[in-house]
Amino acid sequence: MLYISRTAPLWMQGLLLFALLLLILVVSAALPKAIVMRNPQAWVQSLAGPISLLAWGLWPVVAIVNILLRPFGFLLGRDQITSTPLVIEEELRMLMEAGDEEDNKTGRTAAH
Repeated sequence: MLYISRTAPLWMQGLLLFALLLLILVVSAALPKAIVMRNPQAWVQSLAGPISLLAWGLWPVVAIVNILLRPFGFLLGRDQITSTPLVIEEELRMLMEAGDEEDNKTGRTAAH
């Protein structure tokens, strides 16, 4: 284990702390992404079960937090979300028409 004496200059302690934080950041963020990009399908299949188990185990915590925060919904922008829809009906029609045109170009039949 790495040990710096308490008599080491403060700037040296700060520099070492910065280097360790940088190392932790690289190892915990960049390295896993690089490893997963080599074979993403295998990683997804191997991690789907544990993540589902974790989500199932944490649902009571999520439910309690949601109940506690519900009275403060206006602080979190809930009133803006419910007052204006994210996608209006005209945009949905436009997207459906664009999908139909794409299906016609490729020769597929639409399922709606």
